[in-house]
Amino acid sequence: MLPDGPVLVISPRYGEDVSAAVAAAGFDPVAQRRPEEAELRFEAEPVRVVVVDARGALTQGLSVARLLGPRVQARLGAMLVLLSRGDGEAALAAHDAGATSVLISPFGSDVFGNTLRLAVRQASRLSEAATLNPDPGADP
Repeated sequence: MLPDGPVLVISPRYGEDVSAAVAAAGFDPVAQRRPEEAELRFEAEPVRVVVVDARGALTQGLSVARLLGPRVQARLGAMLVLLSRGDGEAALAAHDAGATSVLISPFGSDVFGNTLRLAVRQASRLSEAATLNPDPGADP
């Protein structure tokens, strides 16, 4: 199952590694190293799945997650936030910002790939549900 567009990777420190892991999982990564430009990249691409790598850049990562969270939700997408081991307590903050999934390092490529595939499935399910019931408030 592939997302409707590429997977946007936002990672100021490990962008190449995360993009390679996204590609290894079978998806098309579009990388953005600079968090301040993430919004522009998101708007320019048909993205529904976003990976925000906040490892080593927690403040920046959560800021980007807060910025993109509502937009990802509006596109019926999913957002995976990666956290450093020492930042595990920020998992709830990441969820509050819009993350549908959080991974706390260390994690291997299999765990990352499986979590990313689940995020893609979540986005697909949301899209299917919207197609089957385009106006849930309408009278039958």
